[in-house]
Amino acid sequence: FAGNLRGMIRLQSDHDLFYRQSNKLLSLVRSLHPLPAEHQKLVAEVVMIRLFMLLETVAESICCKLCCGATYLDGTPSLIVRQRSVARALDSMETFRRLKPRRARWNDGAGIRENLSELVDEKDHCIQVFLNYASLITEMRYVRNRVAHGSASARANFRKVVLKYYGG
Repeated sequence: FAGNLRGMIRLQSDHDLFYRQSNKLLSLVRSLHPLPAEHQKLVAEVVMIRLFMLLETVAESICCKLCCGATYLDGTPSLIVRQRSVARALDSMETFRRLKPRRARWNDGAGIRENLSELVDEKDHCIQVFLNYASLITEMRYVRNRVAHGSASARANFRKVVLKYYGG
């Protein structure tokens, strides 16, 4: 997601994109029952990777737009420092008032909060939503990492998720 934002900045397109794409993935999952179990597992893994990529993409887009002055439907602003472009917003997330530059992260609630610190009020609704769902986002990341990487640490983290939901 890059570019210069001019005129009215809207969050609705991100909302619509997320729901449209996630509903397609949900529809695909609902249609898996005729497939053999091993094929269901493979398709479900691809769905999880796609869903997590969608979450990261939309989180980045929304946060950049907030930094560039987007408001919520009720018109409330939440900015501390307004950015002129998405590129500047991303750069500021990594460098603004930081002793050492950091890489912006979009795959956990605390990382998203840290991206926006110094730019958006910490009590902002968006930040609070990401923090409220931080454990779910972390679990999704663990599953995605297990599917995509399969390292020893990814397997250990995946095991935590499986034990939480299925016991053991």
